[in-house]
Amino acid sequence: MVKRYFGKRVVCDREIAFEWMRTPHFYMNFYVYKYATCISAASSIVKKIEERGDEYIAKYLRFLSLGGSMSPLDSLAVAGIDLTKPNVIKDAIDDFEAAIKQFREIAGVDKK
Repeated sequence: MVKRYFGKRVVCDREIAFEWMRTPHFYMNFYVYKYATCISAASSIVKKIEERGDEYIAKYLRFLSLGGSMSPLDSLAVAGIDLTKPNVIKDAIDDFEAAIKQFREIAGVDKK
Protein backbone atom coordinates (compact mmCIF):
# COMPACT_ATOMS: atom_id res chain seq x y z
CA MET A 1 0.00 0.00 0.00
CA VAL A 2 2.85 2.40 0.79
CA LYS A 3 4.37 1.84 -2.65
CA ARG A 4 1.02 2.52 -4.27
CA TYR A 5 0.52 5.68 -2.22
CA PHE A 6 3.96 7.20 -2.80
CA GLY A 7 4.51 5.90 -6.32
CA LYS A 8 7.86 5.35 -7.99
CA ARG A 9 9.56 8.45 -6.59
CA VAL A 10 9.95 7.04 -3.07
CA VAL A 11 12.13 4.05 -2.32
CA CYS A 12 10.33 1.74 0.10
CA ASP A 13 12.82 -0.33 2.04
CA ARG A 14 12.09 -3.43 4.10
CA GLU A 15 11.61 -1.42 7.31
CA ILE A 16 8.53 0.34 5.93
CA ALA A 17 6.58 -2.77 6.87
CA PHE A 18 7.02 -1.78 10.51
CA GLU A 19 6.06 1.87 10.15
CA TRP A 20 2.62 1.30 11.66
CA MET A 21 4.30 0.43 14.97
CA ARG A 22 5.48 4.03 15.35
CA THR A 23 1.91 5.32 15.59
CA PRO A 24 1.54 6.48 19.20
CA HIS A 25 -2.23 5.98 19.10
CA PHE A 26 -1.67 2.25 19.57
CA TYR A 27 0.55 2.31 22.64
CA MET A 28 0.30 5.65 24.49
CA ASN A 29 -2.43 5.84 27.11
CA PHE A 30 -4.69 8.88 26.97
CA TYR A 31 -3.26 10.06 23.64
CA VAL A 32 -6.28 10.27 21.36
CA TYR A 33 -8.68 11.93 23.82
CA LYS A 34 -7.07 15.23 22.85
CA TYR A 35 -8.63 15.02 19.41
CA ALA A 36 -12.15 14.59 20.77
CA THR A 37 -11.81 17.31 23.38
CA CYS A 38 -10.34 19.79 20.89
CA ILE A 39 -13.03 19.12 18.29
CA SER A 40 -15.70 19.47 20.98
CA ALA A 41 -14.30 22.78 22.21
CA ALA A 42 -13.92 24.05 18.63
CA SER A 43 -17.53 23.15 17.82
CA SER A 44 -18.74 25.17 20.79
CA ILE A 45 -16.50 28.10 19.87
CA VAL A 46 -17.82 28.15 16.29
CA LYS A 47 -21.40 27.97 17.54
CA LYS A 48 -20.80 30.94 19.85
CA ILE A 49 -19.18 32.95 17.03
CA GLU A 50 -22.12 32.21 14.74
CA GLU A 51 -24.67 33.14 17.41
CA ARG A 52 -22.98 36.17 18.98
CA GLY A 53 -20.62 37.50 16.30
CA ASP A 54 -18.27 40.31 17.30
CA GLU A 55 -19.39 40.17 20.92
CA TYR A 56 -17.96 36.66 21.23
CA ILE A 57 -14.99 37.19 18.92
CA ALA A 58 -13.45 39.56 21.49
CA LYS A 59 -13.71 36.79 24.10
CA TYR A 60 -12.24 34.28 21.65
CA LEU A 61 -9.29 36.56 20.86
CA ARG A 62 -8.65 36.93 24.59
CA PHE A 63 -8.61 33.13 24.85
CA LEU A 64 -6.09 32.90 21.98
CA SER A 65 -3.87 35.55 23.55
CA LEU A 66 -3.42 33.41 26.67
CA GLY A 67 -1.14 30.96 24.88
CA GLY A 68 0.04 28.44 27.45
CA SER A 69 -0.14 30.81 30.42
CA MET A 70 -3.08 28.96 32.02
CA SER A 71 -4.29 25.40 32.25
CA PRO A 72 -6.35 24.28 29.25
CA LEU A 73 -9.60 24.19 31.25
CA ASP A 74 -8.99 27.66 32.69
CA SER A 75 -8.09 29.02 29.25
CA LEU A 76 -11.26 27.60 27.75
CA ALA A 77 -13.28 29.13 30.60
CA VAL A 78 -12.08 32.54 29.40
CA ALA A 79 -13.70 31.64 26.07
CA GLY A 80 -16.88 30.58 27.86
CA ILE A 81 -16.28 26.88 27.21
CA ASP A 82 -16.72 24.40 30.06
CA LEU A 83 -15.61 20.91 29.05
CA THR A 84 -17.24 19.48 32.16
CA LYS A 85 -20.71 20.32 30.82
CA PRO A 86 -22.61 18.12 28.35
CA ASN A 87 -23.52 20.99 26.00
CA VAL A 88 -19.96 21.02 24.67
CA ILE A 89 -20.23 17.38 23.59
CA LYS A 90 -23.73 18.00 22.21
CA ASP A 91 -22.41 20.83 20.02
CA ALA A 92 -19.77 18.49 18.59
CA ILE A 93 -22.30 15.72 17.95
CA ASP A 94 -24.68 18.20 16.28
CA ASP A 95 -21.86 19.38 14.00
CA PHE A 96 -20.95 15.80 13.14
CA GLU A 97 -24.58 14.94 12.34
CA ALA A 98 -24.86 18.03 10.12
CA ALA A 99 -21.68 17.04 8.27
CA ILE A 100 -22.99 13.50 7.70
CA LYS A 101 -26.31 14.88 6.44
CA GLN A 102 -24.51 17.22 4.05
CA PHE A 103 -22.27 14.40 2.83
CA ARG A 104 -25.28 12.15 2.20
CA GLU A 105 -27.03 14.93 0.27
CA ILE A 106 -23.98 15.60 -1.90
CA ALA A 107 -23.44 11.89 -2.48
CA GLY A 108 -27.11 11.36 -3.27
CA VAL A 109 -27.29 8.50 -0.79
CA ASP A 110 -30.86 9.16 0.31
CA LYS A 111 -32.33 9.71 -3.17
CA LYS A 112 -34.79 7.11 -4.37
